[in-house]
Amino acid sequence: MEEAHDHSQHTSSGFSLPTMLALGGGAIVAGIVLAPYVAPAIGIGDINVAEGTLFGMHNLVEGDGVALAMNKMLSYVPLIGGELAKGGITNIIATAVTGIGGVALGNWISETHTGEGIDWGKVIKWSALATSAMIALPSILTGISNGLVYIANEMVANEWIDPNVGAKIVENITGSIGIIPYQEPASLGFTGAAVTLPHLLTCGSTLFPLAASIGADKILGSHKETGHDTDYPKRPYSFIAKDTSGKPLPFGDPNHYMTPKEAALVERYNDATPAQKLLLKKEILAQGYNPDFHDDGTVHLHKHQHTGHAPGAMR
Repeated sequence: MEEAHDHSQHTSSGFSLPTMLALGGGAIVAGIVLAPYVAPAIGIGDINVAEGTLFGMHNLVEGDGVALAMNKMLSYVPLIGGELAKGGITNIIATAVTGIGGVALGNWISETHTGEGIDWGKVIKWSALATSAMIALPSILTGISNGLVYIANEMVANEWIDPNVGAKIVENITGSIGIIPYQEPASLGFTGAAVTLPHLLTCGSTLFPLAASIGADKILGSHKETGHDTDYPKRPYSFIAKDTSGKPLPFGDPNHYMTPKEAALVERYNDATPAQKLLLKKEILAQGYNPDFHDDGTVHLHKHQHTGHAPGAMR
């Protein structure tokens, strides 16, 4: 009998090019957002310029640009829209709960997906990440604007560019990327190079729970694919064997993943005549496998762990 398996491919555990590009882009964005806070702290920026920039941006109480447009969309969310539009701690919590929680739930549901029909786990996961990004973006865009304006002001302060050019850069940044209206944060007792830190709560801080959500998807997805067991590492381009009910073999079962070569060997054995099976048994054993030869004439290449299924029920 033919070994039932899923022909979906699994990528290696290394980062793909799109992932690397996303990580690189995220690092650049994080650098811009953190520039007004980090640069003065490590001595390559002026704390007075940073403080003046952030306090000056707070005076743009009406907001502007794409950040303002997206923030207005958030204000229409039932029940919590008003709080989300204010930014700050509510956005941080909402971004983290929606993103990380949705990714965890989606990956958990995907574990039971047989490969047929809609994988609702993926639908939930990607919907959660998209929602998390929507919540986070107004704050992140504001943080980007603050960082770019700070960099422009530092260039003016160091006489690298003309003040009129700097003013034009600031105008273009706030009018395009934009900024959300937010209240002046309390100083919380910070002084010196740390005086600007309270601004970070509103200006770009949602970048970090959003990044954590994306990281959670990578970690949980990789954990799922490796079968939750380091004894059976994920193999590239693997097949997933199923039992007679059509469900994938458990992740802890060493037969859960098969390489294309292994899948072909199992299929040859299952379709063979009794005489051919005798020869194939020797071939399988000679290749170093510790197989389960089932009473119904099928085989799995590795002894099953206890899964609640009778070995003969496996296909």
